[in-house]
Amino acid sequence: MPAPLNPAAGTFGQESESSGFFGSQTVQGVVIHLDGPYMVKPSFNWMKLVLFILLLPVIVSAGLAFAFIYAIWSLVFGSRSGRGGLLSNLSSQVLGFFLTGRLFGPKDQVPMLNVRLRLKSGEERHAQIRGEILIGNFNVGDDVMLQGFTRGGMLMVVGGRNLRTNSEIRIKRR
Repeated sequence: MPAPLNPAAGTFGQESESSGFFGSQTVQGVVIHLDGPYMVKPSFNWMKLVLFILLLPVIVSAGLAFAFIYAIWSLVFGSRSGRGGLLSNLSSQVLGFFLTGRLFGPKDQVPMLNVRLRLKSGEERHAQIRGEILIGNFNVGDDVMLQGFTRGGMLMVVGGRNLRTNSEIRIKRR
């Protein structure tokens, strides 16, 4: 276990910054400021959009096949009532469910935590944790190693390690 660090003496750890694949970065330093957590809107989920675009032809094909089978069925057997058929009732219910859920449903929010680190070089770095901290913790004065990617000069943290307590910091990003 590493010995406690003394920020006044300038002992900040061995390595301050290193880069990895695809812009990932590891930053090591002493926590000098820690904001309280607050709630924000989650980041846009690009994987949902890609999945939707990939599944769109399947969804449209299934809908067209269902409409075709329904049209053939009504031509062969005919409609016995003057009301709307199964397809119109079903489509209005599904459309209403999705529209009311999107328009009036609860808006998800995720916790966010801002951290300022002082690196070995004396430089200060701003880091942002968006999501829940599942494992580990850190406080002001702790020597930490945070992993993430840089966006707009700020480190967006995806995980890390508290070197003072030798504990892993695991984050559930949403």
